[in-house]
Amino acid sequence: MNRLTVTILAIMTFLGITLAATAQSTEYGLRGGVTFNNVRTTDLLDAVAPEFDDLIGYQATAFATIPVAGALSFQPEITLARKGFSFRDGTDVDLFGLPLPVGVRADTRFSYLEAPLLGKISFGNDLVEGFIVAGPAFGYATGGNVRTRTTGLVELDLTSIDIDLDAIGYNRFEVSGIIGAGMAIQAGAGKVHLDGRYQHGFTELYDIPLVTEGVRNRGFILSAGYSLPLNRF
Repeated sequence: MNRLTVTILAIMTFLGITLAATAQSTEYGLRGGVTFNNVRTTDLLDAVAPEFDDLIGYQATAFATIPVAGALSFQPEITLARKGFSFRDGTDVDLFGLPLPVGVRADTRFSYLEAPLLGKISFGNDLVEGFIVAGPAFGYATGGNVRTRTTGLVELDLTSIDIDLDAIGYNRFEVSGIIGAGMAIQAGAGKVHLDGRYQHGFTELYDIPLVTEGVRNRGFILSAGYSLPLNRF
């Protein structure tokens, strides 16, 4: 057995042991949360378009935490999320001498499949661990819907219409950035995760007709989940 063969075998053995140790310390988990979404617009669009309100949505995520070095980990995720915005339009109606607001609220909702690729820095101890996450996310819009309802004394659903994203020129692919912080608490064989994040879209999703101004997603995410180390599966 020559020196080159010995060297190659030594390197392969070292890599095998390292990968095995890393795999055993990798954690997998599920997380669910609520999102507060809106769109970022320009001053010109704000002047000619209705004021956009936050839309409350949901998020469901599968994630892995892979140790890299010391306190640094790599956290890839697969996420199903609902994004969008809401706006109101209406007037006041005089009833029995009382001005009552009556109008219509429209919720514009888009379903996304996303792949955040995050770096994670952890601190604390085995029982309670704090962490900071940051990194890019790549998303694809799978569908859209506009739901309208009345506002005022009585709220009634009016319409629910699916949006043909390709027909309106909606950019299905989105690149965004995520930054957040949270904590993980040891609970049984795994950990309970509490997480708060801000997500900022960099991709122009849609040009508003006439003013040719684009909109981008942005929003806050609050979530909770549970993870287990690989050797518990």
